[in-house]
Amino acid sequence: MVSKFIKLLNRDIASINQAAVLLGVFSLVSQLFGLLRDRLLASLVGPSAPLDAYYAAFRVPDFLYNSFAVLFSVTVLIPFIVEYMEKRKQGEHATFRHFIDSVFTTYFFGMLVVCVVAFVCMPALSHIIAPGFGVQERHTLILFARTMLLSPFLFGLSNLFTSFAQVQKKFLSFALAPVLYNLGILIGVIFFRQWWGMYGVVIGVIVGALFYMLLQIPPLIELASFPGFVWRIDWA
Repeated sequence: MVSKFIKLLNRDIASINQAAVLLGVFSLVSQLFGLLRDRLLASLVGPSAPLDAYYAAFRVPDFLYNSFAVLFSVTVLIPFIVEYMEKRKQGEHATFRHFIDSVFTTYFFGMLVVCVVAFVCMPALSHIIAPGFGVQERHTLILFARTMLLSPFLFGLSNLFTSFAQVQKKFLSFALAPVLYNLGILIGVIFFRQWWGMYGVVIGVIVGALFYMLLQIPPLIELASFPGFVWRIDWA
């Protein structure tokens, strides 16, 4: 069963139309899961200070992800990968391999530094994102937001992995990943919340982000493009 699922993830999507339909269908499914997630939160938790802290805590991780991970992937990474894919076709595999590892190393430690700085600065940032919170609510917000900083780190790595896969016509894992992300949050809402309250929902966010990242790995292994760390960074 698992091997068939991995084989499905590794299928090539040769047509742009097929890729667009695939992305559209799973985007709709993901939106439905997100709607179910929000309805469950509203009915099971209801208006409360922890729920306010949960929604406010998303602001810093979302800003980091959209500002660094997405921007870097779309404007810088994919054009470089396309160029190096051409070099790979011409037999320069070693150069391409080192390029992948260099990008991964730079991306990994760059996102790590950004998230660590945000972790340290979170008490100050909490006054910007939630100026009206009291002391207790602010402590809750800081705890939630610091935990959620794992999500832009995982999403950043996922973006890197999907960029390598998409230029090689592997789209299914990217299309399916948002569904599993929302599924992770649903697990947090339905199960973890019973044990740890709203912090359990925060854990569900991290579980969903982990699902999102892990789903990107099988295509890279199949393509022999899974990156590793290098000491010498070379983007040339």
